[in-house]
Formats: sequence, C-alpha cells, structure tokens
Amino acid sequence: MALGVFQQMIEAKYGHDSRTGSAKFTDKPIITVDTELLQRLAGTYKPFWRPLLTFKVKKDGLYVVSGTNEGRLNAHSPTEFSFRSSKFTFILDEKGKPKGVQVLGSGSYDSNVEFMPFNDTPDEEAGPNKKEWQDFVGEYSREADGNTFNVRVMIKNGYLYYLSLEDGGGMKLNEYKPGIFFTGEGEAVIFNGDRMSLFNYGYTKKS
Repeated sequence: MALGVFQQMIEAKYGHDSRTGSAKFTDKPIITVDTELLQRLAGTYKPFWRPLLTFKVKKDGLYVVSGTNEGRLNAHSPTEFSFRSSKFTFILDEKGKPKGVQVLGSGSYDSNVEFMPFNDTPDEEAGPNKKEWQDFVGEYSREADGNTFNVRVMIKNGYLYYLSLEDGGGMKLNEYKPGIFFTGEGEAVIFNGDRMSLFNYGYTKKS
C-alpha cells in the first residue's frame, strides 16, 4: 500500500526503515473498531512545520490522507493504530473528543515521538460567525530576507481560519478574547487594526 507524500514524510522524519515491516510498538492484535467510534477521530491534525494531516473514516476502517494519497491504519484499540512501523495514539478529552494524535515512529537508530494537535473535523457544528470577525478577513504579508510571506484569513463554517503555504490547509482559530485567538498548537494570533501577529511575526493587511 503506497501513501506517497505521507510515507515520504514518515521516512524523512523517522528513517528509511519505516517503509518496511509491521508495527514495532504494540503487541496488541489487529481488531475491527465500530465506525461510530472511528468517526470521532476524523478530521485534520497539525504536524510540526508540515502541512495538515487528515484522518477519514471508510467502511473498512480509519485512513490517513496526504494530498491525493491515503492509507488504511490497522486498529489495535478504539484509539490505537499502526501504519507499517509507526504507531498512532489518539488522545481524547473527558467528552471523548480528540485533543491530538501522538505518532511514534521507528528510525534507523532511535525512536521518535511527535504530538499533532487536533485542528478541526468535517462534521463540526457551525461556529458563531461573529460580525466583528469580518474586520480580520483578508490577505496579510510580511517581508523577511528579501522574501514575501503571505497569509490569508477567512471564515469557514462560522469560525475564523488562517491559510498559509506552510500549512497546506486552513488552521482554525479559537477566540480567547476580542482580537486574540489561539491555534490548536497553542500559538497566539493577534489582530490590531491592519496588523496581525502570527508566531510572533508581524503581518500587514493588504486587502
């Protein structure tokens, strides 16, 4: 089973031997998990400095999606899965909603762990779509070392999102107080007039 970009990401992050073999981090057998339990895990998650990773549910299980490629994960419990030599453990809150997924991968010489915080889900209820958020919508940019970095702020499903080339998809913003938002990663996004602070970088609104 090929997973294209995602498998390349796993190999680059965890080593060449992650292309082969079965899960090394669990002795639990592969099981079948009810689709309803899997559905709560569906959505997008944010790796560190890489595009969003999507998990979706099909009739035969939970799939990880990267671009146009996808691969089915082996279930070992309702929250533990494996894909070749990587293990995925979904962390849920007290209401059973995902907080993120921990990825444990085997490299050539050691093991690596990464936590990918939850971003959003396709069946999420619409947000408040506050009127004042319209003032934040638009294109923003900053200049650094002769390069221009662009970010687009938009409203999607009643929530404020920002979209950048590095993310490869929209990052949902959770309002803390007027003009101050946080991403699922815990990064602050602050709006002040035509200025926006993102990852402590200053952006200016273009339109």
